[in-house]
Amino acid sequence: MQTDEAGIYAIGDVTKAPWLAHKASHEGIIAAETIAGIKTHPINYNNIAGCTYSFPQIASVGLTEEAAKKAGYQIQAFDDIYEEHSKEAKEYNKNLNEALKAINENRAIDAETKKKLEKSPEQIAKTRKRWKAIELAKKTADKEGIYHKENIARIRKERSNCLPHEEQNLINKEEVHVKSLSKTQIVNKQYDGLVADKELYAQNISLGLSKAKRREEKAIFLMEAAAFKEIHGVSHEEVIKGSNNQEMDSGSDQLQPEGDIQHIRFTAANQYKESKEGQNTMIENLRYSHEDQKKLATAGKEAKSPIKDPVKQASTLKPIAPNKGKIGRW
Repeated sequence: MQTDEAGIYAIGDVTKAPWLAHKASHEGIIAAETIAGIKTHPINYNNIAGCTYSFPQIASVGLTEEAAKKAGYQIQAFDDIYEEHSKEAKEYNKNLNEALKAINENRAIDAETKKKLEKSPEQIAKTRKRWKAIELAKKTADKEGIYHKENIARIRKERSNCLPHEEQNLINKEEVHVKSLSKTQIVNKQYDGLVADKELYAQNISLGLSKAKRREEKAIFLMEAAAFKEIHGVSHEEVIKGSNNQEMDSGSDQLQPEGDIQHIRFTAANQYKESKEGQNTMIENLRYSHEDQKKLATAGKEAKSPIKDPVKQASTLKPIAPNKGKIGRW
Protein backbone atom coordinates (compact mmCIF):
# COMPACT_ATOMS: atom_id res chain seq x y z
CA MET A 1 0.00 0.00 0.00
CA GLN A 2 3.05 2.26 0.17
CA THR A 3 3.41 4.76 -2.66
CA ASP A 4 6.67 5.77 -4.33
CA GLU A 5 6.98 8.34 -1.55
CA ALA A 6 8.43 6.81 1.61
CA GLY A 7 5.97 6.88 4.48
CA ILE A 8 2.99 7.72 2.25
CA TYR A 9 0.33 5.00 1.90
CA ALA A 10 -2.74 4.89 -0.33
CA ILE A 11 -5.95 2.89 0.00
CA GLY A 12 -9.46 2.92 -1.42
CA ASP A 13 -10.63 4.95 -4.39
CA VAL A 14 -7.23 6.55 -5.09
CA THR A 15 -5.84 3.10 -5.88
CA LYS A 16 -6.93 0.75 -8.65
CA ALA A 17 -10.38 -0.79 -9.10
CA PRO A 18 -12.61 -2.19 -7.78
CA TRP A 19 -13.83 0.88 -5.90
CA LEU A 20 -15.61 -0.90 -3.08
CA ALA A 21 -15.72 -0.27 0.66
CA HIS A 22 -14.70 -3.77 1.74
CA LYS A 23 -11.68 -3.66 -0.59
CA ALA A 24 -10.65 -0.28 0.83
CA SER A 25 -11.07 -1.58 4.40
CA HIS A 26 -8.76 -4.51 3.74
CA GLU A 27 -6.19 -2.22 2.13
CA GLY A 28 -6.39 -0.02 5.23
CA ILE A 29 -5.69 -2.98 7.51
CA ILE A 30 -2.66 -3.98 5.44
CA ALA A 31 -1.36 -0.38 5.39
CA ALA A 32 -1.78 -0.02 9.19
CA GLU A 33 -0.08 -3.35 9.90
CA THR A 34 2.78 -2.47 7.57
CA ILE A 35 3.26 0.86 9.34
CA ALA A 36 3.23 -1.01 12.67
CA GLY A 37 5.93 -3.37 11.43
CA ILE A 38 3.67 -6.41 11.22
CA LYS A 39 4.30 -8.87 8.41
CA THR A 40 1.40 -8.69 5.94
CA HIS A 41 0.26 -10.47 2.79
CA PRO A 42 -0.40 -9.10 -0.71
CA ILE A 43 -4.02 -8.65 -1.83
CA ASN A 44 -5.34 -10.98 -4.51
CA TYR A 45 -7.68 -8.59 -6.31
CA ASN A 46 -9.30 -11.51 -8.17
CA ASN A 47 -10.73 -12.71 -4.85
CA ILE A 48 -12.51 -9.49 -3.93
CA ALA A 49 -16.28 -9.90 -3.91
CA GLY A 50 -18.07 -7.73 -6.47
CA CYS A 51 -21.47 -6.14 -5.86
CA THR A 52 -24.46 -5.84 -8.16
CA TYR A 53 -26.94 -3.34 -6.76
CA SER A 54 -30.08 -4.99 -8.06
CA PHE A 55 -33.16 -6.70 -6.67
CA PRO A 56 -32.35 -9.11 -5.22
CA GLN A 57 -28.82 -7.87 -4.43
CA ILE A 58 -26.01 -10.02 -5.79
CA ALA A 59 -22.45 -10.64 -4.63
CA SER A 60 -19.98 -12.46 -6.86
CA VAL A 61 -16.37 -13.51 -6.56
CA GLY A 62 -13.79 -14.89 -8.96
CA LEU A 63 -13.57 -14.86 -12.73
CA THR A 64 -16.61 -14.82 -14.99
CA GLU A 65 -16.97 -17.59 -17.57
CA GLU A 66 -15.79 -15.26 -20.34
CA ALA A 67 -12.83 -13.93 -18.33
CA ALA A 68 -11.75 -17.44 -17.35
CA LYS A 69 -11.74 -18.58 -20.98
CA LYS A 70 -9.71 -15.51 -21.99
CA ALA A 71 -7.23 -16.31 -19.23
CA GLY A 72 -6.71 -19.75 -20.76
CA TYR A 73 -8.70 -21.87 -18.31
CA GLN A 74 -10.60 -24.86 -19.64
CA ILE A 75 -14.04 -24.61 -18.05
CA GLN A 76 -17.51 -26.00 -18.53
CA ALA A 77 -20.76 -24.28 -17.69
CA PHE A 78 -23.77 -26.36 -16.61
CA ASP A 79 -25.30 -26.37 -20.10
CA ASP A 80 -22.05 -27.79 -21.51
CA ILE A 81 -21.93 -30.47 -18.81
CA TYR A 82 -25.59 -31.33 -19.36
CA GLU A 83 -25.18 -31.69 -23.13
CA GLU A 84 -22.05 -33.83 -22.79
CA HIS A 85 -23.53 -36.13 -20.16
CA SER A 86 -26.84 -36.49 -21.98
CA LYS A 87 -25.07 -37.40 -25.22
CA GLU A 88 -22.85 -39.94 -23.47
CA ALA A 89 -25.75 -41.55 -21.57
CA LYS A 90 -27.77 -41.98 -24.75
CA GLU A 91 -24.73 -43.52 -26.46
CA TYR A 92 -24.33 -45.98 -23.56
CA ASN A 93 -27.96 -47.07 -23.87
CA LYS A 94 -27.71 -47.35 -27.64
CA ASN A 95 -24.70 -49.68 -27.36
CA LEU A 96 -26.36 -51.76 -24.66
CA ASN A 97 -29.43 -52.10 -26.86
CA GLU A 98 -27.24 -53.41 -29.67
CA ALA A 99 -25.77 -56.00 -27.29
CA LEU A 100 -29.24 -56.99 -26.05
CA LYS A 101 -30.46 -57.30 -29.63
CA ALA A 102 -27.65 -59.73 -30.38
CA ILE A 103 -28.51 -61.81 -27.31
CA ASN A 104 -32.20 -61.92 -28.25
CA GLU A 105 -31.29 -63.05 -31.76
CA ASN A 106 -29.00 -65.71 -30.30
CA ARG A 107 -25.88 -64.37 -32.02
CA ALA A 108 -22.53 -63.15 -30.75
CA ILE A 109 -22.10 -59.48 -29.88
CA ASP A 110 -20.05 -57.92 -32.69
CA ALA A 111 -16.56 -56.55 -32.10
CA GLU A 112 -17.54 -52.92 -32.79
CA THR A 113 -20.25 -52.96 -30.11
CA LYS A 114 -17.86 -54.58 -27.64
CA LYS A 115 -15.30 -51.86 -28.26
CA LYS A 116 -17.89 -49.11 -27.77
CA LEU A 117 -18.93 -50.65 -24.46
CA GLU A 118 -15.37 -50.60 -23.09
CA LYS A 119 -14.67 -47.86 -20.54
CA SER A 120 -11.22 -46.86 -19.33
CA PRO A 121 -10.64 -45.89 -15.67
CA GLU A 122 -10.00 -42.31 -16.86
CA GLN A 123 -13.31 -42.22 -18.71
CA ILE A 124 -15.21 -43.56 -15.70
CA ALA A 125 -13.54 -41.00 -13.41
CA LYS A 126 -14.44 -38.16 -15.79
CA THR A 127 -18.07 -39.27 -15.98
CA ARG A 128 -18.26 -39.63 -12.18
CA LYS A 129 -16.88 -36.09 -11.70
CA ARG A 130 -19.37 -34.73 -14.21
CA TRP A 131 -22.30 -36.48 -12.52
CA LYS A 132 -21.30 -35.01 -9.14
CA ALA A 133 -21.30 -31.53 -10.71
CA ILE A 134 -24.80 -32.20 -12.10
CA GLU A 135 -26.10 -33.29 -8.70
CA LEU A 136 -24.63 -30.16 -7.11
CA ALA A 137 -26.36 -28.00 -9.74
CA LYS A 138 -29.64 -29.77 -8.95
CA LYS A 139 -29.31 -29.11 -5.21
CA THR A 140 -28.48 -25.46 -5.87
CA ALA A 141 -31.48 -25.09 -8.20
CA ASP A 142 -33.76 -26.61 -5.54
CA LYS A 143 -32.57 -24.12 -2.91
CA GLU A 144 -32.90 -21.20 -5.29
CA GLY A 145 -36.36 -22.38 -6.32
CA ILE A 146 -37.55 -22.35 -2.69
CA TYR A 147 -36.10 -18.85 -2.22
CA HIS A 148 -37.86 -17.45 -5.28
CA LYS A 149 -41.19 -19.14 -4.50
CA GLU A 150 -41.16 -17.72 -0.99
CA ASN A 151 -40.46 -14.23 -2.31
CA ILE A 152 -43.17 -14.49 -4.97
CA ALA A 153 -45.69 -15.53 -2.31
CA ARG A 154 -44.60 -12.66 -0.04
CA ILE A 155 -44.81 -10.08 -2.83
CA ARG A 156 -48.26 -11.29 -3.90
CA LYS A 157 -49.44 -10.90 -0.32
CA GLU A 158 -48.07 -7.35 -0.27
CA ARG A 159 -49.80 -6.59 -3.60
CA SER A 160 -53.15 -7.57 -2.12
CA ASN A 161 -52.89 -4.76 0.42
CA CYS A 162 -50.78 -2.08 -1.23
CA LEU A 163 -51.49 1.47 -2.37
CA PRO A 164 -52.07 1.90 -6.11
CA HIS A 165 -48.79 3.75 -6.64
CA GLU A 166 -46.89 0.86 -4.99
CA GLU A 167 -48.29 -1.71 -7.43
CA GLN A 168 -45.79 -1.30 -10.27
CA ASN A 169 -42.75 -1.59 -8.02
CA LEU A 170 -44.05 -4.86 -6.59
CA ILE A 171 -44.82 -6.16 -10.09
CA ASN A 172 -41.23 -5.43 -11.12
CA LYS A 173 -39.88 -7.30 -8.10
CA GLU A 174 -42.15 -10.26 -8.80
CA GLU A 175 -40.97 -10.40 -12.41
CA VAL A 176 -37.35 -10.77 -11.25
CA HIS A 177 -38.22 -13.76 -9.08
CA VAL A 178 -40.42 -15.36 -11.76
CA LYS A 179 -37.58 -15.13 -14.29
CA SER A 180 -35.13 -16.68 -11.86
CA LEU A 181 -37.61 -19.38 -10.85
CA SER A 182 -38.11 -20.37 -14.49
CA LYS A 183 -34.35 -20.91 -14.81
CA THR A 184 -34.33 -23.28 -11.83
CA GLN A 185 -37.24 -25.16 -13.41
CA ILE A 186 -35.22 -25.60 -16.60
CA VAL A 187 -32.34 -27.11 -14.59
CA ASN A 188 -34.82 -29.44 -12.87
CA LYS A 189 -36.20 -30.61 -16.21
CA GLN A 190 -32.69 -31.18 -17.53
CA TYR A 191 -31.85 -33.17 -14.41
CA ASP A 192 -35.02 -35.25 -14.71
CA GLY A 193 -34.01 -36.13 -18.27
CA LEU A 194 -30.58 -37.29 -17.11
CA VAL A 195 -32.12 -39.35 -14.30
CA ALA A 196 -34.41 -41.02 -16.87
CA ASP A 197 -31.33 -41.91 -18.95
CA LYS A 198 -29.63 -43.29 -15.82
CA GLU A 199 -32.65 -45.44 -14.95
CA LEU A 200 -32.82 -46.77 -18.51
CA TYR A 201 -29.10 -47.57 -18.33
CA ALA A 202 -29.69 -49.51 -15.08
CA GLN A 203 -32.63 -51.41 -16.60
CA ASN A 204 -30.58 -52.37 -19.67
CA ILE A 205 -27.80 -53.72 -17.44
CA SER A 206 -30.30 -55.73 -15.41
CA LEU A 207 -31.92 -57.09 -18.56
CA GLY A 208 -28.55 -58.05 -20.03
CA LEU A 209 -27.46 -59.88 -16.88
CA SER A 210 -30.72 -61.85 -16.82
CA LYS A 211 -30.63 -62.77 -20.51
CA ALA A 212 -26.91 -63.34 -21.11
CA LYS A 213 -26.11 -67.02 -21.62
CA ARG A 214 -22.51 -67.00 -22.80
CA ARG A 215 -19.71 -66.24 -20.32
CA GLU A 216 -18.45 -63.45 -22.60
CA GLU A 217 -21.88 -61.78 -22.66
CA LYS A 218 -22.18 -62.03 -18.88
CA ALA A 219 -18.74 -60.43 -18.47
CA ILE A 220 -19.72 -57.44 -20.61
CA PHE A 221 -22.78 -56.65 -18.51
CA LEU A 222 -20.92 -57.28 -15.23
CA MET A 223 -18.34 -54.68 -16.31
CA GLU A 224 -21.16 -52.28 -17.16
CA ALA A 225 -22.68 -52.88 -13.71
CA ALA A 226 -19.33 -52.16 -12.02
CA ALA A 227 -18.83 -48.98 -14.07
CA PHE A 228 -22.38 -47.83 -13.26
CA LYS A 229 -21.81 -48.19 -9.51
CA GLU A 230 -18.48 -46.37 -9.67
CA ILE A 231 -20.00 -43.47 -11.64
CA HIS A 232 -23.22 -43.03 -9.65
CA GLY A 233 -22.22 -44.32 -6.21
CA VAL A 234 -25.11 -46.82 -6.17
CA SER A 235 -25.74 -50.12 -7.91
CA HIS A 236 -28.06 -50.48 -10.86
CA GLU A 237 -30.35 -52.65 -8.70
CA GLU A 238 -30.74 -49.84 -6.15
CA VAL A 239 -31.60 -47.35 -8.91
CA ILE A 240 -34.24 -49.68 -10.36
CA LYS A 241 -35.72 -50.31 -6.92
CA GLY A 242 -35.79 -46.58 -6.18
CA SER A 243 -37.45 -45.69 -9.48
CA ASN A 244 -40.13 -48.35 -8.94
CA ASN A 245 -40.93 -47.09 -5.43
CA GLN A 246 -40.93 -43.39 -6.23
CA GLU A 247 -44.09 -41.76 -7.53
CA MET A 248 -43.44 -39.52 -10.51
CA ASP A 249 -44.72 -35.98 -9.93
CA SER A 250 -43.96 -33.93 -13.05
CA GLY A 251 -45.49 -30.75 -11.64
CA SER A 252 -43.90 -30.70 -8.18
CA ASP A 253 -41.39 -27.99 -9.08
CA GLN A 254 -43.94 -25.70 -10.68
CA LEU A 255 -45.26 -22.55 -9.06
CA GLN A 256 -48.93 -23.01 -8.30
CA PRO A 257 -51.17 -20.49 -10.11
CA GLU A 258 -52.91 -17.77 -8.12
CA GLY A 259 -56.23 -16.43 -9.39
CA ASP A 260 -56.07 -16.17 -13.18
CA ILE A 261 -52.27 -16.38 -13.45
CA GLN A 262 -51.16 -19.08 -15.84
CA HIS A 263 -47.64 -20.51 -15.72
CA ILE A 264 -45.69 -22.09 -18.51
CA ARG A 265 -44.52 -25.67 -18.14
CA PHE A 266 -41.16 -26.55 -19.62
CA THR A 267 -40.71 -30.00 -21.12
CA ALA A 268 -37.42 -31.71 -21.86
CA ALA A 269 -38.04 -31.31 -25.58
CA ASN A 270 -38.68 -27.57 -25.71
CA GLN A 271 -36.85 -26.26 -22.64
CA TYR A 272 -34.18 -24.48 -24.69
CA LYS A 273 -36.38 -23.11 -27.48
CA GLU A 274 -39.21 -21.93 -25.27
CA SER A 275 -37.34 -20.82 -22.13
CA LYS A 276 -37.23 -17.12 -23.07
CA GLU A 277 -40.73 -17.21 -24.58
CA GLY A 278 -42.00 -18.96 -21.46
CA GLN A 279 -40.46 -16.36 -19.17
CA ASN A 280 -42.12 -13.57 -21.14
CA THR A 281 -45.48 -15.37 -21.02
CA MET A 282 -45.25 -15.83 -17.27
CA ILE A 283 -44.33 -12.19 -16.73
CA GLU A 284 -47.11 -10.91 -18.99
CA ASN A 285 -49.71 -13.02 -17.22
CA LEU A 286 -48.61 -11.62 -13.88
CA ARG A 287 -50.26 -8.38 -14.94
CA TYR A 288 -53.71 -10.01 -14.75
CA SER A 289 -53.80 -11.32 -11.20
CA HIS A 290 -56.95 -11.84 -9.22
CA GLU A 291 -56.17 -8.90 -6.93
CA ASP A 292 -55.76 -6.52 -9.88
CA GLN A 293 -59.16 -7.50 -11.21
CA LYS A 294 -60.77 -7.02 -7.79
CA LYS A 295 -59.31 -3.53 -7.38
CA LEU A 296 -60.25 -2.33 -10.81
CA ALA A 297 -63.70 -3.91 -10.68
CA THR A 298 -64.30 -1.86 -7.54
CA ALA A 299 -63.48 1.24 -9.57
CA GLY A 300 -65.99 0.17 -12.22
CA LYS A 301 -63.31 -0.12 -14.91
CA GLU A 302 -62.11 -2.85 -17.21
CA ALA A 303 -59.51 -5.11 -15.61
CA LYS A 304 -56.16 -3.95 -16.96
CA SER A 305 -52.83 -4.04 -15.19
CA PRO A 306 -50.38 -2.52 -14.38
CA ILE A 307 -52.17 0.68 -13.34
CA LYS A 308 -50.99 3.46 -15.64
CA ASP A 309 -52.41 6.40 -13.67
CA PRO A 310 -52.57 5.43 -9.96
CA VAL A 311 -53.49 8.97 -8.80
CA LYS A 312 -56.43 9.21 -11.17
CA GLN A 313 -57.42 5.64 -10.35
CA ALA A 314 -57.29 6.32 -6.61
CA SER A 315 -59.72 9.22 -6.93
CA THR A 316 -62.49 6.86 -8.06
CA LEU A 317 -62.11 4.45 -5.10
CA LYS A 318 -63.71 4.64 -1.67
CA PRO A 319 -61.26 4.21 1.23
CA ILE A 320 -62.14 1.46 3.68
CA ALA A 321 -59.68 2.74 6.27
CA PRO A 322 -59.46 6.54 5.84
CA ASN A 323 -57.22 6.94 8.89
CA LYS A 324 -54.36 5.10 7.16
CA GLY A 325 -53.23 8.03 5.03
CA LYS A 326 -54.85 10.65 2.87
CA ILE A 327 -56.39 8.22 0.44
CA GLY A 328 -56.52 5.16 2.67
CA ARG A 329 -55.83 1.48 1.95
CA TRP A 330 -57.66 -0.19 -0.94
